[in-house]
Amino acid sequence: MGGVKNRDAKMKANKVFSSGGGGGTKGPAVVDKRGQEVKCPYCDKVYQQSGRLKDHIAKQHAEQLQPTAETPAAGGSGSSSATAGASGDGASSSAANAPNVVAAAAVAARHAAAAATGKGPAAALNTLVGATSASTPASAASGGSAAGAGGSGGMMQVNSRAGYYTCKSPSMHVHEWVQKLKRRRALYHPRQLEDGRWTCKVVLPDEKRREDDIVVFLDEKYSADDEQQARERAAVAALHRVQGDRALERILPREFVSMWTELGEQRKEREQRVAERRVADARRKQGEEERRRKANLRKPQVVVMSAAKQRLVQALLRDRAGAGVAATPGSVAADEGDLSAVVDQLSTMGFSPQHVQLAYERSASTAPAGGSGGSVSLEVLLDWLLVHLPSDQLPEQFTQGSGTNSVNIVARSEPGLQSVARLMSYGFTSGECEVALRAAGGDELVAHLRLYGDLTGVQLQGRPGGGGDGDSWAEEMMVLESIYDSQFSVVSENVVRLSLELPEECSVATRADAPLVLEFVRLSGGDGGEGDGGGEDMSYPNIAPLVSVSCAGLAAGALRHLTCVLAQESQQLLGQAALHDLAVRVLEAAAAMDEQTCTAAEAGSRTAAWRHRGAAADWEDAATEGDGESSEWGLERQDSSLVEGFEGLTVEDEEDEGGTEEGSEGTASERRSGGAPGRARGGSTRARQVPQEHRRRQRSQVDVAAESARLARLQSDLESSAVHAAMRAVRRALPAFAKRGELLELLAGNDVVVVSGATGCGKSTQVPQYILEDAISSGMGAKCNIVVTQPRRISALGLASRVASERGESVGAVVGYSVRLEHRVSAATRLTFVTTGILLRRLLSDPDLEGTTHIVLDEVHERSIEIDLLLLLLRDVLLRRRTAAAAAMAPPPAPLKLILMSATADAKLFADYMTTKTTTATTTVAAAAAGHQRNGGKARRDGTAAAACGTSSVGSVGTMTIPGFTFPVREFYLEDVFELTGHVVGQSSKYTRRGGGGGGKGQRSGKGEEPQALPPLSQALPSYSQTTLRSLENVDESQINYDLLVDLVALIVERHKQDGAAAFLSDWPQAFSSGRGDVSGGGAILVFLPGAPEINRMQRTLLQSGKVLAAAGGRGNLRVLPLHGSLSSADQSRVFARPPAGCVKVVLATNVAETSITIDDVTVVVDAGRVKEMSHDPERGIMRLQEVWVSKAASQQRRGRAGRVRPGICFRLFSTQQWGLMPNHTEPEMLRSPLESVCLLIKGMAAAAAAAAAAAEAGVNGGVNAFLSRCLSPPSSKAVTSAVQLLRTIGAFDVDEALTSLGRHLNKMPMDPRVGKALVYGCMLGCLDPVLTVTAAMAHGRPVFLNLQNAEDGVAAARRQLLRPVAASKSDHLAVVATYNAWCKAVDKGGRSSGVALCEECGLSESSLESIQAGRAEYARVLEELGFLSGSSGATDPRVAVGAAACREPASSLPGSAWLAAPANRNAANARFVKAALCAGFYPSVLRVQHPPTKYKEVHGGTEEAEADPRDVKFFDRERGRVFIHPGSLLFTVGKFESGWLVYTQMTETSKLFVREASMVPVYGMLLFGGELTMEHTTGRLWVDGWAEFKASAQVGVMVRQLRDEMDRLLGAKINDPELPLETDPLVLAVEQLLSSDGF
Repeated sequence: MGGVKNRDAKMKANKVFSSGGGGGTKGPAVVDKRGQEVKCPYCDKVYQQSGRLKDHIAKQHAEQLQPTAETPAAGGSGSSSATAGASGDGASSSAANAPNVVAAAAVAARHAAAAATGKGPAAALNTLVGATSASTPASAASGGSAAGAGGSGGMMQVNSRAGYYTCKSPSMHVHEWVQKLKRRRALYHPRQLEDGRWTCKVVLPDEKRREDDIVVFLDEKYSADDEQQARERAAVAALHRVQGDRALERILPREFVSMWTELGEQRKEREQRVAERRVADARRKQGEEERRRKANLRKPQVVVMSAAKQRLVQALLRDRAGAGVAATPGSVAADEGDLSAVVDQLSTMGFSPQHVQLAYERSASTAPAGGSGGSVSLEVLLDWLLVHLPSDQLPEQFTQGSGTNSVNIVARSEPGLQSVARLMSYGFTSGECEVALRAAGGDELVAHLRLYGDLTGVQLQGRPGGGGDGDSWAEEMMVLESIYDSQFSVVSENVVRLSLELPEECSVATRADAPLVLEFVRLSGGDGGEGDGGGEDMSYPNIAPLVSVSCAGLAAGALRHLTCVLAQESQQLLGQAALHDLAVRVLEAAAAMDEQTCTAAEAGSRTAAWRHRGAAADWEDAATEGDGESSEWGLERQDSSLVEGFEGLTVEDEEDEGGTEEGSEGTASERRSGGAPGRARGGSTRARQVPQEHRRRQRSQVDVAAESARLARLQSDLESSAVHAAMRAVRRALPAFAKRGELLELLAGNDVVVVSGATGCGKSTQVPQYILEDAISSGMGAKCNIVVTQPRRISALGLASRVASERGESVGAVVGYSVRLEHRVSAATRLTFVTTGILLRRLLSDPDLEGTTHIVLDEVHERSIEIDLLLLLLRDVLLRRRTAAAAAMAPPPAPLKLILMSATADAKLFADYMTTKTTTATTTVAAAAAGHQRNGGKARRDGTAAAACGTSSVGSVGTMTIPGFTFPVREFYLEDVFELTGHVVGQSSKYTRRGGGGGGKGQRSGKGEEPQALPPLSQALPSYSQTTLRSLENVDESQINYDLLVDLVALIVERHKQDGAAAFLSDWPQAFSSGRGDVSGGGAILVFLPGAPEINRMQRTLLQSGKVLAAAGGRGNLRVLPLHGSLSSADQSRVFARPPAGCVKVVLATNVAETSITIDDVTVVVDAGRVKEMSHDPERGIMRLQEVWVSKAASQQRRGRAGRVRPGICFRLFSTQQWGLMPNHTEPEMLRSPLESVCLLIKGMAAAAAAAAAAAEAGVNGGVNAFLSRCLSPPSSKAVTSAVQLLRTIGAFDVDEALTSLGRHLNKMPMDPRVGKALVYGCMLGCLDPVLTVTAAMAHGRPVFLNLQNAEDGVAAARRQLLRPVAASKSDHLAVVATYNAWCKAVDKGGRSSGVALCEECGLSESSLESIQAGRAEYARVLEELGFLSGSSGATDPRVAVGAAACREPASSLPGSAWLAAPANRNAANARFVKAALCAGFYPSVLRVQHPPTKYKEVHGGTEEAEADPRDVKFFDRERGRVFIHPGSLLFTVGKFESGWLVYTQMTETSKLFVREASMVPVYGMLLFGGELTMEHTTGRLWVDGWAEFKASAQVGVMVRQLRDEMDRLLGAKINDPELPLETDPLVLAVEQLLSSDGF
């Protein structure tokens, strides 16, 4: 008792304090060692801190700690401290001795405790032994011994007694965590594996919710050898689950540290995977949200078609389909495999097999000949079903979508395919249905009764009606409704319908979900049928009802069997309510049906079909005898109103492949009218014949000798005439006169002569005259025929007038001209000036240029597309003539001489090209082509082509140079300007090169040069300062240095004030060496800048510069004038007026001042060296406006502007080094322009066609790409491919690059193919007048609206008022139309002065409007020649008999004019037609509009949709992505585009991709005149070229697509025969109704 009584005092004396958590009787003890002195067991050292004692023992007594084999094992464990020290897995010695150090420290602590408590050495010894044994791994791993032995050191377990321990077990840590959170203690469930090892499950229970228990399974890879070790390892796993975020590896026993670390790595991997999965999920959700947001923004436009429009279109399509049927009913034998496949697919969509059979028969019978054995695709069958089936027979999924297609389009009594389809749904064959309907006169009910009687043997008669006991019928309806609820429906007063579910036992059903539909028709009157004794009350139930059975999941045989069963049952139920009993009976019969039953019923139907087919033949024979006409088998014959007026819409077969083009084009019209094949026609044939007859008149038989003699007399009189002496003197003074003999000598010995003549030498006027005069002198004047080409119309007219004046005659005699819209030639004309386009057009019909002796190509250095094509074609003409001469053809072709002239041309380039030897294949093709043409298009078989094989060329080429006639011009370069002005460009200047670049195109890079090396200098000045050289090194020459320009202009003005016009010339001897150094007068400055924005900025800068104003003597003495293409004629003419004395004139101009005009008082030229060029990007298909360096030739032309009338000065704002890097000539137009017109022209040339035919025989590729590869500068293959693809898209080329009917007409129209197509469709749609205005404005190339930057305030307001009527149309094109019409109205009302006033008031370009007027007349004339306008203008109307001539006056565009009264303008006032025609012409140039999310605004009584901010509206092109509306467009401020689509005609790239001219295109404009139309029937989606998406019901979508196909056929027929009238065609009228109302 005493021991117990003194327990607390003893514990206190021993400093043992119980915490109550040990689980034993005393609980775990904690020893307070604070301030306790501990003596080292190996020496006399004393420590108060255990840590220092441990360090001391480890350092000073390490050798004494080494274990020995003789050391006895404490506690009977059988292991020593050495075992503990060696248990580490490859650890260092210090680590291995760590447990011994701890043990030694523990021993020392025990000794100290014993000494403190007064125990003897025995007690101390016992303590030492216990501590040593506890430090061994065996005791650490054995939880049981530790728990039972009390506190003896080692690892503390949950049930351990008080004592000294080195660490806590994992289960102890788990236990402490559980107690801390006040949870229930952990449960361990060990389990032994098959291999004998142990694993364990740990459960950490929750106090309240069992589902919140934490359950941890120990992975089998951590299994242990014994159960206790498995428990501890499972505790580690559980501990890591709940405290894995803590660094418990520091306190866990060493053997569990590696497991803890590995679990931590696994946890990190799991958390990383979870984080990655969360990020992926977030990204996916964000992507889905973004897609949903974009989908909401890109909702497809709904295609609206009202019920009335649906009835109209559906009737048209049905009738046109019926008109094409040529087979007899049932004559198309469906392939069982094909039919079975399509039946299965369509049955899954809800269609009945009977309807599929009908669709198969009709579609196969109308399939084009040569098809795949009469098989029809699923899509064709689906289209047929959706168009021809009544709405109540369509599956539900195809009647949903658009809210406008829920109308029952066809009445039940309407005859036609709808009745056939409805009767076939009851199991009857198409042949049976057609014969029955014919016999019934189209009455569907009578036909149904007849079919019912033939099938069942029950002959029912009467009409639907009540009669008799109506109460019994009404009562039975109520009963049926109460029984079947929604399955019961009342169709009409006498017709009810039950929709039942097929029984599961029905083994013959193909679709279990298809409803079994029973339809009962109450009959009255007539006999009661079999079994009826007759009586007064002849109605239901005394007359059996007409029972119809239909089901999309049953075959026709099954339906016929069920119908027979119900017919017999109804006869047994006469006189009583039978409908419910019949419904029960049909389900029983359906469950009992098998394949044999259905096959027998089907066999009976085939027998009946043959019987009815014979009856049909007899019926048709009787009809033929009675009417004297052969009728089609379709039911449409019963109602002629359905097909009336459609006979002419069927497109006949294409022309025979072996026929000629002329003969084939008239085929369709001749077959339709019954005329002979050789009948003369107007239209396109007339367009071809007129020029030929015109040429024949010119080439009329003339006495060559007499004509030559007459020309010789005129020439002699001219040379001796005194009146003409002054003109002869002027001609002899020209530099070309000295080269006359050399020219004629070169022509005599060479086929080609290249003449390089400087400006003013007289080459353009004299060289053709020298050739003509030489021919006249030699007596061959009548045989001489010279054609001179000019790149511009004004040049051809001016030169013809000048040459005629020099010859003392009027234009049109010996000298004439031929330009577009104007011709002045006669039979006596020997010298004709033409534009390059005219000569190209002549090559279309006269590829060998018969009768032409000389071709003079002037200004060949411009390298336009026409010039490059002429060089290629004329080289081939020369080659063919030489080949024909070598082959000794009879008669031999006349020789042809070619003269190439230019002021700055590279003579060697052209000479080398003309002497290029062609390959054997090319020579073969050329020879074959020549034979092909001379033999009426048939290939020669006599070996002529083979004789010409080998290398060949056009012969020798001569070159000559004619000196110029200009005044000397002194040149200064950038370094000279820096030196003269003192202008400095430092490192911080905004004109400094950045990043080593900035030089622009051709800018020097500076790489590889020594910093000290001086650049090449002009040496125009004696020396250059270091400041100038540094500025030259720093400056970015590609930038326009406005500060330098101000300094230079100020210097020029100042020097002119001081030295007069001799400024900068007094120290230059060359100005006076020529004897023409008059420097008096003049002094105007011409500054060349890239574009109008730079001109406007420079104008403001000069007028605001104090330095320039001071040099000029004030604002009144300075006149700064702009000159560019956007200015009006009045503003442009201001630059020619001389300023008053003392006033300085500065002209800021673009490159229009290089060659087109001469300002006679200009003596100083400042050349910035930059120009803006339009280049075509074939990859993006856009015109790109880029600022580039001018060519050396163009710069020389600018320089020459200063020396036209007196010596001048040219300041070049680029260095001498940059001058050396600039290109010699401007890049050829063929390399920077779209090639659509070129490709079309090439394919239309007779020479090209013949070459292609010959190439095909020779095995040579004759495509457009191969043809253009022989040009002087061939375009890239990608550019040609892009052009060919566009021509295929618009329908001008087929897949084989052959011209289509549309392409043949577009080829005859001298304009861009897209413009031509828009005109053709504008004529067809009856909106020609506005389309003429739009296309003429596009062809002009200059804007109608002038820049308002410098305009007065009232101009913008006046323009807005002018365009207010068309603002709602959202169309830039209609804005041009409204502007032109307003100008026409002003001119018509007040003359030209009123038109000028309107232009000034609204900021319009009068010259552009005048050009539109001329272009309209020109395009109308082309359409009239091709037959489109004349054919649609109605010759019977006297107001419009004049055709195209009516649109030449401004008043023609005003309301009430004869021109607008023409049928071609019947829809001119409707904007939708105009935009549809533009879409037809310029597709695929369309933009998708993406509106921002819809917002609403409050209004009185609610809210309405608010128009979006225009800045939030986005526009997307299919190929180029996002584009932007140009600020100058009318659409720039529009925030809502209802149709969601725009058609554009101009896109350029500056800082962004800008669309300048666009119009909102109507939905039906896109659908009917866009690209290929595809449809997804089940979702009701329509796609144009797979990109533009629209939404419509399946029926509406199919109707739109078939309407599009019919329109394409009709337009193809119109293009083949321009005289085909369209304005009264029902199909065109239907399309016009859809366009005019957008389907409403």
